[in-house]
Amino acid sequence: MSLAILNVAYPLAPVASDTAGGAEQMVRMLDGALCRAGHESLVITCAGSSVAGSVRFESRGVSTRSPIWWTPVWRPPTSPSRPGC
Repeated sequence: MSLAILNVAYPLAPVASDTAGGAEQMVRMLDGALCRAGHESLVITCAGSSVAGSVRFESRGVSTRSPIWWTPVWRPPTSPSRPGC
């Protein structure tokens, strides 16, 4: 059974092999392992990241009015309404 797993990375540091941060390295390793195991890996991360799975959002940066602004780079397909749900 294939799973879809979402990882949320720190919004100000890219997920990449040369990033020094421990959390970013853990997301990178989890992402790679999930893809190799045949699962769908979805990652919310900042621009400049390099992941094996799919990047769903990239942060624009920090604002003084709002902690983080996110720019969607993927939109889910619209599904027909299901009665009773």
